[in-house]
Amino acid sequence: MNDSKIRMVLNATLYFIQKGQPKKDDIIRIYSTPDDTDTYTVTYKPWEYGRIRNQFTLSYMEVLNYINTVLRALENDDDPIECIQISTAMHPSVMFLLADLETVDIRNIFDDMLRAALRTNVKRIIPNQDNDTTSECSQ
Repeated sequence: MNDSKIRMVLNATLYFIQKGQPKKDDIIRIYSTPDDTDTYTVTYKPWEYGRIRNQFTLSYMEVLNYINTVLRALENDDDPIECIQISTAMHPSVMFLLADLETVDIRNIFDDMLRAALRTNVKRIIPNQDNDTTSECSQ
């Protein structure tokens, strides 16, 4: 099968945010393919690379180990990022302070969100605009 024809679904995006550095986020995106439940395509885009991305393929456990290694390295970085924002196909986007991820309960929440996002079969739905409804908050 031609790799360019494989449909990938975005399961999770991690934004690594530096304080006072707008638009200079490093970004990791994790994609799955519906036909392979244990292989993920990961892209890493350092802000200084512009539009260039590094892409690699990992198993489920390798993705978890990769993210864990990145977080441990960042906790010891001399020029650390301030926040990590996780955006998944099934959760609201959540921003964590890097320092808070050293707290077991908060790290467990982050890990649970990532694991759930990787193990969920995501189906994108494009709503019919005629039938699309929105709700509003009122006080």
